Amino acid sequence: MSESNTPLAVRIHSGNLIVQNVKRPDGSLFRLISLPFYMVYHLEDILASIPI
Repeated sequence: MSESNTPLAVRIHSGNLIVQNVKRPDGSLFRLISLPFYMVYHLEDILASIPI
């Protein structure tokens, strides 16, 4: 993400659903959605509901 200017990133993992603001090394922020494996089928709905 440090090489990207996009405001949103999605990580698929084995933990709980977490949405957090993360600071890049240059000080700018992006939203990180950590999505559990079992919720991948709901990704489109989740993205639509999360403000950027």
